[in-house]
Amino acid sequence: MTQKAFLQQNKTNSMAGLVSSEAGSAFISCVQIPWNEIKNNLYLKKQLGDLISRQIYEIIIKHLKKTHLNSKKN
Repeated sequence: MTQKAFLQQNKTNSMAGLVSSEAGSAFISCVQIPWNEIKNNLYLKKQLGDLISRQIYEIIIKHLKKTHLNSKKN
């Protein structure tokens, strides 16, 4: 594996870890509904899915902006 390929793979893994970590935190902090109520209610499942999708999207955009600004500095 070339150095460039290694660095790209490392960057991808780091981003995936960041997204899953922050999304997990957002999920835990935002959801205070008992699991039994969620699993039996399609509306709540959809709302929860939308919330998680929005959180993940915001995390990725924030990370990409930060990465882009850092690359401009170098």
